[in-house]
Amino acid sequence: MMTKFAKVCAASTIAFVYSNAYPGNFVTGASSNANFTLNTAANWQTIRLARKTIPATDAAIHDCVATVSADVLNPGLQGRENQYLFALTLNNSNPPVDNNTNTPGASPTERMVEITDNGTVNDPNSVPVATTGRFLNLTRTNGPGGTGTHTGKFDMLRALLSIVDAGIEG
Repeated sequence: MMTKFAKVCAASTIAFVYSNAYPGNFVTGASSNANFTLNTAANWQTIRLARKTIPATDAAIHDCVATVSADVLNPGLQGRENQYLFALTLNNSNPPVDNNTNTPGASPTERMVEITDNGTVNDPNSVPVATTGRFLNLTRTNGPGGTGTHTGKFDMLRALLSIVDAGIEG
């Protein structure tokens, strides 16, 4: 099997907006046009992340809406169907894969992108992927380790072990 490492995503963005607060205090995010390469099928790989800490003096319960997006490059290899999963998670480093099976604990924001390089067709060089999720009941004490720090991540995973590595265009 030929292994090809390619850029998977370009221009990726993650944005979180929390409720019950002034926007200046609770809007966070990150964006980049740097290249990202997916090179393992074992675990989710983080394309972009953003952290927000709810101060210890804030006793409110917050909800959050987050959105992520990226451009996925076509890794080539004529005739191959390359499937990639994308998910938006909060405080979860390696969620189970759902792949449309309603797996408990999987991210409801999981999306699949399939890219094929057809020999007789001028296929697209990249495909956009985006998803939005909401996260409820965030507090100053229910982040990892009992803290108020919450980490949102935009992750990517090869859907099958046999497909080629891909990249995010930068």
